[in-house]
Amino acid sequence: MRMENSFALDDMACFQAYRLPHAFGRYYQVVFAGTGLTYAKYVVLKALGEHGGMSLSDLSARLGVEPNTLSPLVKKMATYGTVERLRDPGDERRIVLRLTPRGVTALQEADALVARSFGSLDLAEDDVAETIRRMSGLRSALDRAADGGEAKGDQGDCL
Repeated sequence: MRMENSFALDDMACFQAYRLPHAFGRYYQVVFAGTGLTYAKYVVLKALGEHGGMSLSDLSARLGVEPNTLSPLVKKMATYGTVERLRDPGDERRIVLRLTPRGVTALQEADALVARSFGSLDLAEDDVAETIRRMSGLRSALDRAADGGEAKGDQGDCL
């Protein structure tokens, strides 16, 4: 029995958003098969590649995850030789994370794999760019609402 004023699960933005990371996870598992890379490691490489050196707290803020979630991954990556952990000369208490030459190479190879593989999905580049722009806007609106911003009414659903 369908409830009045309800929406089909597949028509709910929150359900599609819930399923999307799972689809990306499976996709990147195939893309990175045999490389030792995971999506989480790739995102760390990308962030450090974009920003140079970053503290763990800056990296966790950039990626939207807690530092205690990220710390074991970064330690593994340092052991593998893709990331180095250095003391900040300006503040000895602070650790700065940076890509090693091996990390730069791993990032370049991963970027090439992703570009080649994503290109095979037969998606229009403009459509992908527009989707990213809209998802970013939706995420920002949700963040504002969660921070006490403009949440309006009790919808009772997750549209």
